Amino acid sequence: MTHHTLFVCTLCRFSGTNQPQPESHGAGLSGGEQLFNQITAAVNECDWRERIQIQPVRCMGVCSRSCVVAFVAAEKLTFIFSGLSPQQSIPELMQFGRQYTHHPTGNVPYGERPAAMKRGLVAVLPPVPPG
Repeated sequence: MTHHTLFVCTLCRFSGTNQPQPESHGAGLSGGEQLFNQITAAVNECDWRERIQIQPVRCMGVCSRSCVVAFVAAEKLTFIFSGLSPQQSIPELMQFGRQYTHHPTGNVPYGERPAAMKRGLVAVLPPVPPG
């Protein structure tokens, strides 16, 4: 089974489109930290949790479009997404995560991707060659 990693930038600050709600949990945390906590909890409850590791990173260089994540696996495409809301993007991240981990090349067809993944796409990188 292919090992997958979901990198989550924990330094991401809230941008204009993903401001925290007044009742949101994690007051005092950055948007990236909140997203990391939310997606970690969601993945721990899903049936494909053995296929993916959630990894915090300190910066992914898309600071003007936070929050940012990347789905990565050996011999698969890498997807980088931005503009994600810790409060609203979890269901769509979970849907894409399931699709990505189950697709042999990671190339989830555009029409099947959740809306947040379509509008938040930053880059699709080719697989790293073996060896």
